[in-house]
Amino acid sequence: MPRSFSTTSAAFLSAASRSSWAWIALSIAATSRDLLLGTVDSTLRYQCTVQRCQSASG
Repeated sequence: MPRSFSTTSAAFLSAASRSSWAWIALSIAATSRDLLLGTVDSTLRYQCTVQRCQSASG
């Protein structure tokens, strides 16, 4: 195997590895944020519904 191929291959694998880890980290961060916001929205909706039902029953 020529030296240039070996160097290019190593550089490509290194870049791909860093890119993969960065993608995983960004995906986790985005998913966590969406889950957290979704949970907060869901909780607020539930609390408003309960409050309206209690007010209506009176």
